[in-house]
Amino acid sequence: MSKANYPAVRVLVEADLPSGDTADSAWLQRVELRSPERVADILESSGFLKLSGKMKIMFVDARCGLIRTELVATPPRAEADEIVGRILQAAARCDAHGIILASHAQAGLLVRSSRWREIHDKLHRKGEAIEVFLLDHLILTQRGWRRLRTARKAKHI
Repeated sequence: MSKANYPAVRVLVEADLPSGDTADSAWLQRVELRSPERVADILESSGFLKLSGKMKIMFVDARCGLIRTELVATPPRAEADEIVGRILQAAARCDAHGIILASHAQAGLLVRSSRWREIHDKLHRKGEAIEVFLLDHLILTQRGWRRLRTARKAKHI
């Protein structure tokens, strides 16, 4: 067999692997999002209250450990399929098991939107198909935090 020179392989072979203690420590220090109150606390401490009109997507592992967050602006005319596709692609990139959405809505208009019902239904159906689940959606309104029901069954056409 000839010796091939692949720089990417050499980098991987020569990389320092974290010790077991380092990996355990990182695992134990991760943020777990096991309740809506905990999610709201994390959002408030990260400055989300100042981001009117924005949506934050929180990607979690199978034990609700926070993997990463992504702040997005949802264009008013964007199609539900486009929004759902972007969310699920981002979830796949970080191997997320679940998604928690947080929206900062003015006057609660977002809460009553049929568009959000369509997005939720599609996230449930399409996410379930690839085993990425919509766990919750919190909306920050003028009256405080409000939860949208996420366990609702999707309407079948």
